[in-house]
Amino acid sequence: MPAYKDLYDLIKSVIEKEITRVEREFERLEKEIEEETKGIYSPLYSFYESEDSYYYLIDVPNIDMSTVYVKVEKHNLRIRCKDKANREYVLNLRLPEDADENSLKITRAKWLLRISVKRKSV
Repeated sequence: MPAYKDLYDLIKSVIEKEITRVEREFERLEKEIEEETKGIYSPLYSFYESEDSYYYLIDVPNIDMSTVYVKVEKHNLRIRCKDKANREYVLNLRLPEDADENSLKITRAKWLLRISVKRKSV
């Protein structure tokens, strides 16, 4: 048997083992990420704006308003809440640069959570 055939088989074997190792590592990481985010959902949302404000409509079915947590930090809007079935929803959004972080207003419109933020006056 020629020497190159043995070398070819050796390299092929090493590559196949490495591919198998990497695939196992990806599977392990996927399971770890799934465990970390188990039970946390990202709600659907819509964004629109008017001349003086920005609006976010966040769709959380059967939202429990007592669990709504909204935090604004460095133009990032973080929303966390639960529905009546105790499923947790988390949403992180970047506010527009001209949004006034101190004018945040949260209301409920039917099944939607409505967050309005005024524009800074120039």
